[in-house]
Amino acid sequence: MSDNLNVKLLLARHFIDGELLTLPAEELLQQLSPHEIGQLLSDIIQQSEALFPYSCLTSLLREHHLTPALDNSTALTILTRLTRVDDAIKVLQWLVQPHSSAICEQLTRLVDKEPSSGVRESYQEGALARYRGEEVLNHWRETTAICYASQPYITQEMALFPFLSKIACLRLALSTQGYYQPGDEDCIALLSEEPAYVEFAFQSLTQATAYLQAIHQHQLPYAADKAFTIEEAHILARAARVAAFRDESWYGPLMAQLLPLVSLAPGAAKSVPSQSLAIALGHAIAGVPTPESVIALRDTITKVRHAGVKKKLERDMKPAERGLAARPDMTLRMGNLLKPSKKSSALLATCLETGYWLESRYKWQQWHEQLLEALAGKKLATSLIWWIELAAGESRALIVDSQGQYRDAQNKLWEVSADAIVRLWHPLHVEYQEREAWQAFILRHKITQPVRQAFREYYFPACVASFAGFLIDLRPFVGTARAESWKIDYCCLWRCFGDFKVEITVGTSLYPGVQGHSEIETCAFYNSTTQGWQPVETEAIPVIVLSEICRAIDLLVSVSAFSKMPLSEQRQYDDYRAGVEGALAARKELLQNLFAAEIDSNRLSFIDKFAVVGLYRIHLISGRITLNGAPVTLALPTETLLPPQSEPLAIDIIAKVQACMAG
Repeated sequence: MSDNLNVKLLLARHFIDGELLTLPAEELLQQLSPHEIGQLLSDIIQQSEALFPYSCLTSLLREHHLTPALDNSTALTILTRLTRVDDAIKVLQWLVQPHSSAICEQLTRLVDKEPSSGVRESYQEGALARYRGEEVLNHWRETTAICYASQPYITQEMALFPFLSKIACLRLALSTQGYYQPGDEDCIALLSEEPAYVEFAFQSLTQATAYLQAIHQHQLPYAADKAFTIEEAHILARAARVAAFRDESWYGPLMAQLLPLVSLAPGAAKSVPSQSLAIALGHAIAGVPTPESVIALRDTITKVRHAGVKKKLERDMKPAERGLAARPDMTLRMGNLLKPSKKSSALLATCLETGYWLESRYKWQQWHEQLLEALAGKKLATSLIWWIELAAGESRALIVDSQGQYRDAQNKLWEVSADAIVRLWHPLHVEYQEREAWQAFILRHKITQPVRQAFREYYFPACVASFAGFLIDLRPFVGTARAESWKIDYCCLWRCFGDFKVEITVGTSLYPGVQGHSEIETCAFYNSTTQGWQPVETEAIPVIVLSEICRAIDLLVSVSAFSKMPLSEQRQYDDYRAGVEGALAARKELLQNLFAAEIDSNRLSFIDKFAVVGLYRIHLISGRITLNGAPVTLALPTETLLPPQSEPLAIDIIAKVQACMAG
């Protein structure tokens, strides 16, 4: 028996009978070819009385980005057992040869069994009509044109089906009719290669803009939230994502008109022409940002009067800024689009900062013209330190002075050629002595950095283990996480940093507004591969990317942690009931009582949540010691100033204050 045949049998028994595997199912699946996975699907659906084992396998394939390959015979075997149209559409996506007449008969059976009952079902029926023949397709077009005559954007998109590829029709039919969120599976990459859909994107967005202009000019009557249906909003947002993905020249100017028109009522009313479209466009900009659309979003937020819409658009701003940094050529383009201001510098700074974990690199010529010489970018560019590849294997940390000259931390001048590569400098690019030199340079020249750079906190792989075990106040933990673009999934938070993802698991379910206390259990890391997200060791993550991930985790810990001991034991302490603020107040009070003389002599002071001893900072929540942003490990005194039964993290923090004073 061949190895792959044995693997197929093991997997079939696992999904059908629940037999345990010695390896994860996804690892075994990766040993099979696409045709062998297709045959496994056929075997499972034939041998199972219920469809549940088949559904479990298809979910696992989707999760790990594994695509089966089906011939007509295998596809027909599967289709014969299916009862849902959307499941049949997924099977057609895996078909690798022209479909047979027998497959058409099965598609007809499914459509007749599950008649269209809504917009999503109508799209699915249209996708199957592409396989069932021209007569069926024409009948579907006539029927839907009548059914959705009052919603022109639905009929216009449906009218595209004869002119799109079959696979594009299938993907469009499976696209969610709910609100798109950045990171959701999307069909825009496929649609952006379809000339008919690109033309539709332009025509539909132009038509929507003209319609809203007529309302604002009182040529058409205004009714709050009636300009577009929810389904039409999703179609227009999809058209916007396609245009943004292609970076169409007309898209930016059009979005600068469309977004404020749909987010503001004529006159002074606090209503809007269409909440659904305003929100959907905000999500579209966050998911596929361009410089022009991000600027349009920022400017619109300042004008919106509807509190609910304003709040939702504000939540899209940070993901849009970070998403823009994933398109580095576009990030620099903002330098010439923005007007010089503090807000413009902050927007550019956020986009550039995201480049740390995206490992963004810029060609010198482009960076020089679009940032250093741009009206909105010059002040920012000359306040930051840049890691410049001067030649193969030689890189230097340099800053640009007011005369456009490049200087290092010792103030030495350097020549930079036009073929240089530029990156935003990170403290981990250099050794400790050079980091100190740059800190001194920034202080000496009184440079204000919009991006915390010279004094940026950085982390090593050993820091990861320190996050587990903290007791947290759930409300600030989840609130800060949502503001920082973390996603909630049952009892964990997750966030992507370029090709890497981190999941923080806690001991309870999470949701917006959750209250109470729990414990951070684990921090797990994953790498994006062709087989989906795969676990990865911290040593395999680039050091700067890992440092930035740890910095993001530490932010959540610093605003929410209040102890580091089992929750059942922590309940005996008063600061447990008061959460973070109680722990912070209790530790400050302890330090004030124990080190009164040192406070009077200014050897010890407090800044926000830190105890400060000289250049050392001890975080009063996490207990982390830093020296000018660098993590520090000091020998702690053997004798504690508190009795052994005191709260452990408080004992640790006081011992660290003693060590800093001794050091």
